[in-house]
Amino acid sequence: MEATELLQLLHSNNKLKEISLAFKEIDPERTGMITSTEMDDIFRHFYPDEFKDKHVFEFVKPFEVISNKILIEYSKMRSWLVLELKKTQKGFDLGRLELAKEMLAARQALRGHKTAT
Repeated sequence: MEATELLQLLHSNNKLKEISLAFKEIDPERTGMITSTEMDDIFRHFYPDEFKDKHVFEFVKPFEVISNKILIEYSKMRSWLVLELKKTQKGFDLGRLELAKEMLAARQALRGHKTAT
């Protein structure tokens, strides 16, 4: 699964809190790292339909530990996801605001057109 697709999924059905708790359960020593397979299993557990034929392996590559490509720094990944979700939400809110402004302008134009006739 690509990053944009995962962000869309989290935006529509955010289970990041549950996923974070699962990370902590898998990492009792709090190293901040889990394997890419464990990461994949977690996402498949919380999103079984969405991950039926997909995996997170491509998405997690930027968060791989340099000295051990099997390990993922989930704390960095989570921080990135939270930041990107906030950006997406701001964009969504700004988009809704722009749409509302356009609708208001259209209404006002329509009213002005009616009074002129």
